[in-house]
Amino acid sequence: MIKTALIILFSLLSLWAVWSQFNDRERTFQLAPVSVPQTLRSTPDTAILNRLDSMESELFSTQNSLHALEQRLQQLEQKRDSVRPESALPTQSHIPDNPAHEPAADSDPDTLQDRLLSSGIPFDTVQRIQQQIGQNRLAQLQLRDQASRENWINTPEYYEKVQELSNPAQSLREELGDNVYDRYLFASGRPNRVIVSEVYAGSAAAVAGIKSRDVILSYASEHIYSMSDLQQATVKGHAGELVLIEIVRNDAPFTTSVPRGPLGISMTISRMPPQ
Repeated sequence: MIKTALIILFSLLSLWAVWSQFNDRERTFQLAPVSVPQTLRSTPDTAILNRLDSMESELFSTQNSLHALEQRLQQLEQKRDSVRPESALPTQSHIPDNPAHEPAADSDPDTLQDRLLSSGIPFDTVQRIQQQIGQNRLAQLQLRDQASRENWINTPEYYEKVQELSNPAQSLREELGDNVYDRYLFASGRPNRVIVSEVYAGSAAAVAGIKSRDVILSYASEHIYSMSDLQQATVKGHAGELVLIEIVRNDAPFTTSVPRGPLGISMTISRMPPQ
């Protein structure tokens, strides 16, 4: 019995010791009261709120200014788009009442009239060129308008009538002559030279010594200004008859003969100053 009582007593003492240690540690980890700085305690809540209100007002004013600038930018962009630049406006060549007088010296140098005059074409010839081109374009516009109104545009009949309209380039060539026509093509920005891009092996052009990059000037004494000019020239006369063909190779003239017919070449077009 005494032994049992001692064991119980020892157990109670152990439990008391453990509880005492735990209670002391809990008291050790208690947080100390947080002290509020004197500067914060002395600052009234109303001052902070007033500062926030002031910042909010400044932000609102800035947003309004940005919005006004955006609206102004949109207005300027719309005004810019509504006004066409002077370079985009169509220029009209001034033709004086008296054809003997030259055009004004301060006329636009980029007009077709001035380019034709600067190429050495007489003023009365320039007038005829502009009149003929204008009549042809007007006829094309009237045909298209009629076809659109009568609902037969883009039909075989429409394209047939387009082909019936006189070709201004061909009629101008017949009226002006080859030399003036060549200057007209160059001054108006049109291609006026045919260049050999490839010579097929065993072809008439290969036998005649024609090479790639040769510029064809004439075929059978006919000046060549386009690929259609050359194609039409090869089918004239008698097939197989020898004809002269004039070319320029490395800025030097060269003449050879070929049998009339297909040359056996592929071609491209270019714009070069008349010689």
